[in-house]
Amino acid sequence: MSNEKGRKIISPNDVLSYYVLSAFAVIYAGMIFYEKAHLAIMIVAAVLTGIVISIGFVNIHKIKVHRLYGFLEHYTAIIACALGAVATYFISVNLEFGPVIGAGLTGMAAYYLCHFHKTALDLPPAAYCGAFVGMASPFVLPNLIFVSVSGLIAGVLYYLSHDAYSGVGGKLGTIAFSSVVVTVLIKIGLGMIL
Repeated sequence: MSNEKGRKIISPNDVLSYYVLSAFAVIYAGMIFYEKAHLAIMIVAAVLTGIVISIGFVNIHKIKVHRLYGFLEHYTAIIACALGAVATYFISVNLEFGPVIGAGLTGMAAYYLCHFHKTALDLPPAAYCGAFVGMASPFVLPNLIFVSVSGLIAGVLYYLSHDAYSGVGGKLGTIAFSSVVVTVLIKIGLGMIL
């Protein structure tokens, strides 16, 4: 959608999801550099990441905000994401095929099931996003309950970020990583309460 000057109209969901996904990408990169790199590389990576995110802050004044999309209009993408996570985890852990085979089978099944239903074109990417969640280790997500919660969180993030980072690789993986991190934090919080 664009206005009369040809500028793209961006929703508050898009702005929020841009910054949330950017924050998780920085956390993810920081964790990698912390484990594998020297201090100099960490500083350079932090500066470059800061420059990229700053571009968004500089351009925020150009954004015209319109109403929020109806949440229930896209609930099927959220459910597809959760089902993709559960299916991949089940194939990977319970059937012992491994995460790569599990994600591949889930992605193919989502594509072929939705290929014949032309109104469900957004569901295969959502299910594949869930497949990335389902690739988590059983040490991180110990059972299907946590995988389901993480898949639902990924589905909500997928819904909220439908236009953020369009055409940029790594969006589905970043969403999956973010949802697993949030689920692990919930798991740790529940462990402290119980």
